[in-house]
Amino acid sequence: MVPSVFGLVSFVALTVQAQLSWGASLRAPRVALTAHNSNVSDVVRTRVVKSQAKWHWNMNTSKAEVAKLEADSRTAATYTMSGAVAFLHGANEGAYDFRAKFDSFPNVDLPQLLIDNQIMPVFLDAEVMQNSTDGEFKNLWWNKPHGLDEQESTLGIDLAYARIIKPFIQRMQNEYAVPVNKVIIGGFGLGGDMALQMLRLQPDLGGVFCLSGYLPTTSGVYSQLGASAGARRAPVFMAHGEPDMEIPIAWARNTETKLQDHSVQVEFTERPMLGHWLDEIEVMKLTDWIIATYQNIYEAA
Repeated sequence: MVPSVFGLVSFVALTVQAQLSWGASLRAPRVALTAHNSNVSDVVRTRVVKSQAKWHWNMNTSKAEVAKLEADSRTAATYTMSGAVAFLHGANEGAYDFRAKFDSFPNVDLPQLLIDNQIMPVFLDAEVMQNSTDGEFKNLWWNKPHGLDEQESTLGIDLAYARIIKPFIQRMQNEYAVPVNKVIIGGFGLGGDMALQMLRLQPDLGGVFCLSGYLPTTSGVYSQLGASAGARRAPVFMAHGEPDMEIPIAWARNTETKLQDHSVQVEFTERPMLGHWLDEIEVMKLTDWIIATYQNIYEAA
């Protein structure tokens, strides 16, 4: 049976740190669940309280209450999701900042749309490391040299995948019954670049999106695609501002062409008068693509 693309469930998905700790409340047909907090021990002395129909974190909880929550989480009914979308932030922000950008648009609420359709939006945080360019400590997926002809740090990329993204995918499978082909991963800037690496590291994903990002011409993604000719390719959505001064749109167009040369289906949105930032039209286009991608996934099941 193909799930409806409109209004199946209502819950609140919280921003996720690299440790993958989050809480959620879910009410859905065929599922009996009062409250759920996975790995409460990850969030010491924390509980989920209901206030004005939303869930908030309260840091003044006693150890006894935490113990009770842990017991409740172990006995709570399990439930399944129809999919999951991971959002990877850019180089000069964290998961919380990236989520706030999506919350700022008055005419489109992508995270809520996903929630309404039983698809979990998860905002992942990269690990803190020293930026090789300016020496500052930031949440970075890896230290990426700036330039279309620069060499990738495969080790840094693979570590970020192994420590953050792969555990997220596994958790979706183990705790929410979401198979990998119903997981979409994407991001902005460096987060979008990391998402494109999934074409090499996790090619069985449902889809990948990259906003204001690119792959260098020598990327290992192209080598992997070339070595797996004829294999299934995850569809890709890319969007870029035409006057972007930080990541030239020519770099993104080069990525689009090279991916298409390896039989990857790429939808590309070019935004005039948009620099290196996210805008509402871009998010609307991304929303349309995510809906269409899930429809194709459901119909193929």
